[in-house]
Amino acid sequence: MAASNTGDESVCRKFKNWWKDTKPTDVLSVVMTLVSLTVATVALVRASEFSGQQAEAAAPILAPGTPPAQRGKLIHVTTEYTEVLKRADRLYLDRSPKTSKLRGRFVVPLRNGGLGIALTIGPPVLVANCEKEPALLPEAAIRAPLGTYVLPSGESDQLGFLQPEHIADKVAVPGEGGFWYSFDYKHFGLIGTPKARPADLLIWYTDGAQRKLRWTCIQYIRTGHRATSETEWGVVAQNYGTRAMVDLETKTN
Repeated sequence: MAASNTGDESVCRKFKNWWKDTKPTDVLSVVMTLVSLTVATVALVRASEFSGQQAEAAAPILAPGTPPAQRGKLIHVTTEYTEVLKRADRLYLDRSPKTSKLRGRFVVPLRNGGLGIALTIGPPVLVANCEKEPALLPEAAIRAPLGTYVLPSGESDQLGFLQPEHIADKVAVPGEGGFWYSFDYKHFGLIGTPKARPADLLIWYTDGAQRKLRWTCIQYIRTGHRATSETEWGVVAQNYGTRAMVDLETKTN
């Protein structure tokens, strides 16, 4: 105990000697330096938060929809994969087009309601649950290329997608019982659920700076037929979200 007291007294003595030899201006300088560093750190954090808020405010938002003047009307649509007559505000599905080797194809009406440019990523994905699944899907469910379609702010388009080749019927999401994804368009609305249940379609996209991977997941229900293998689907609900961007250069179609 005596040794401890002696050590404490030595420290106190050294502090008193330092304080005696220290000018008030030196202490003030140290205090001002610490204050300046604190203020600069706080300002940097707030600037970073504000920059992120600005970026999100200028982000694109893809949503199902068409221009008001087209709503409810029949239109002719020409895409890279098909030319069809469809209702403008409905999703069009051909389960077995003869010209595409029995690969299903979609025509999806989308609009960009955000302030930034939207670049779609790869083909849409059939999923089991729009509310929970997009955040849980593995990167295998995200396919290249980037910029399949480009929608500027405020623009609408009818996006055509052909079912990818060499696909599995259904892929279980690891560790998530009951969740799955698929690129088997010809079985849209027929996988894992009764036919009457709405079907979920997930669309990946990003902003012009590729800051985040963004998604729109739309729940549809069948509204009618156009031909034997052609059906149209109306929107029941939609969900939106973001997740970390993936490296699309390492992915293939």
